[in-house]
Amino acid sequence: MRLSSPTKKIKCPICDGYGEIDKEVRTPTGKKIPQKDSIIKLGKGYFQWHFFRTIIKACKMLDIKQIRLVRTYETEMSILELSKDIHIGIMPMNLKDKQDRKKSAIKVKLTNP
Repeated sequence: MRLSSPTKKIKCPICDGYGEIDKEVRTPTGKKIPQKDSIIKLGKGYFQWHFFRTIIKACKMLDIKQIRLVRTYETEMSILELSKDIHIGIMPMNLKDKQDRKKSAIKVKLTNP
């Protein structure tokens, strides 16, 4: 003898039974939102996004509005100047044999002060 439990089919009040929730409407800002594994091209070097996220958080804490790129090389440490007294050195990624990763990198436009 097979027992069955009573069931009642109803539509989901959130997705109306479609299985998907509508994405909230967003106003485009024209700014790229990097993914966690994104690569950033800054000057001659390629860097992982999470390094810049950390630097941006530090700048917000210190109320720094502008970062200056002091030097950049493809295979050597690049130096960022946050203020007269704060310099940060970061090493670029080695992407010599990875042309597809280079093409997908987010390019940062540099402006002269």
